[in-house]
Amino acid sequence: MLGIGSVIVGSLVIAKFTLKNNYINLSLKFGIRLLLYILAFLFNQKILILLAFIFVELSSDAYIDITDAPYVNRYNDEDQLAFNNLKEMIEYVATSIGVFLCGIALLYGIRYIFLVSSVFIILQIILAFYAFYLKNQESR
Repeated sequence: MLGIGSVIVGSLVIAKFTLKNNYINLSLKFGIRLLLYILAFLFNQKILILLAFIFVELSSDAYIDITDAPYVNRYNDEDQLAFNNLKEMIEYVATSIGVFLCGIALLYGIRYIFLVSSVFIILQIILAFYAFYLKNQESR
């Protein structure tokens, strides 16, 4: 049921809540997730932890659409297969590293999973801002 909700929320976010400014979109969409992670870590309350997990699941499709969409039309048809394979390999390696780090964080308590996640989402935001900067420089 949560998966279906994730697809619906993702479609609504892409269709209705996407602004013209990529920096604002990124700040809002990843910033809400970061805020929930930090709150779940700092306050360590079950309701905040549950809300953070639910938000992650509900927003996961929207994040995939937002982060993967710029690359869809960027490559020729001949290069799409190679690009998608590389993207999938990087995603699986990153997921396995994330699961490993979350396992280590879980040794200290569930709240530390959100600390590790916060560090990685800050890194993602910085890299995405840099990618937008490079894209803007390229289009000039």
